Amino acid sequence: MEFLAEAINLPAIPDKERQHYLNLVIEQANSMQKSLEESAKQDRSGKMSSIIRNHKINSFLNKGEQ
Repeated sequence: MEFLAEAINLPAIPDKERQHYLNLVIEQANSMQKSLEESAKQDRSGKMSSIIRNHKINSFLNKGEQ
């Protein structure tokens, strides 16, 4: 997802479309993260949940992409 977010930031893409596509990538990353976290609740050991929390799909948002 980070690669897509960076690729969308190419200057060749007009600003309006760039922001629109970036928002789509952000929404999808957040949706996938939420889905994984919900699925991990089924794992009683907590290992899956720990892995998903420590390796978030949407972690690129914390690098200033938002």
